[in-house]
Amino acid sequence: AAQGKNGPNVLQFKMKMTTAFGKMMTRWCEHHRVPQSQACFLADERELHPDDTPQSLGWLPTGPGEERTVRAQPRSASSS
Repeated sequence: AAQGKNGPNVLQFKMKMTTAFGKMMTRWCEHHRVPQSQACFLADERELHPDDTPQSLGWLPTGPGEERTVRAQPRSASSS
């Protein structure tokens, strides 16, 4: 999810527990034509790294109708 001019902008992804978030980050950036170096991805206020996986973060598989939200926002000049 990202905040756009017209409110939240949400893209849904299904991921395996062992899939690196880098795959989702790349797809999101390509879809929005944003350089990946300019985007920051957060889950529960924690910045995600491309090699993180849901499993490495200790997430449990979601059930039917459940989902997790990853927020995308511009990377600040002070972030690295």
